[in-house]
Amino acid sequence: MTGLARALHYLNIALFLAIVGSGLAAYFGQRNPPAQLIALAVAIVGPLEDILKKKVRRGEPVPDESAVEVVDKATSAAFLALLVWVVFIAR
Repeated sequence: MTGLARALHYLNIALFLAIVGSGLAAYFGQRNPPAQLIALAVAIVGPLEDILKKKVRRGEPVPDESAVEVVDKATSAAFLALLVWVVFIAR
């Protein structure tokens, strides 16, 4: 991993933790469901997507990129569904 890639990796982790921590704090402190849903959406398209893609690619001599694409599309759909839910709750 290059220096820039490593720096971006750690930046992503820090931003993820900040969003999830803020979302959970807002939910438990103010009972703010949209904050919790946003935190969940970010968790899905961040670390969960990375974990699933690694799992799909592992164990195969030639990774099945169609399976990786399914993971990508499924996590994107879940992310967008949660954001739509947030928009309707916040109305």
